Amino acid sequence: MEKRFCIYPLLDMNVTTPGVTPCCVTSMDAPVRMRLVLDTRRNLEEIWNSEQWRWWRERIANDDYSMCTGCSQKGDWVTEAELMKEYPDVAEKVMAYRRGDRGALEYPYNLVVSFDQNCNLKCVTCRPSDNQLLRHDITGVEEHVREFVSKVGRLTIAGDGEVSISPIYR
Repeated sequence: MEKRFCIYPLLDMNVTTPGVTPCCVTSMDAPVRMRLVLDTRRNLEEIWNSEQWRWWRERIANDDYSMCTGCSQKGDWVTEAELMKEYPDVAEKVMAYRRGDRGALEYPYNLVVSFDQNCNLKCVTCRPSDNQLLRHDITGVEEHVREFVSKVGRLTIAGDGEVSISPIYR
């Protein structure tokens, strides 16, 4: 049976509250979270290439998940064959990185932007987090995202609610 592995820190950059993260902060052990969650006002390229994020990608590339005890995404981990099928345009770079080529991943493949976690639809199944960036913080973050978005393969607009009704997204 082919081994499954995590690709999120190798592919994703999440611009959200409380900061820019390489994967879901709720899944990380507290000391790791404190080290990896960086200020949204920082340049996104600097964050991707920061010592902290390189350290994290190195651990994940070497299948060290000792600090991912609370991870809820383990069911979404992939095999190499699934990676090739689901992410054909970046799969070779991910596998090269996992084999030791630390220059293979210059930029994240997926930039996830989650400026506003609030929603006013009041769905009965929803668990809103009440997190949002303050209005004055959006301008600086938006500039970083605009500058960086041309370098990534995919842009995902996310949140805990319906993003199309968010005044911040509009």
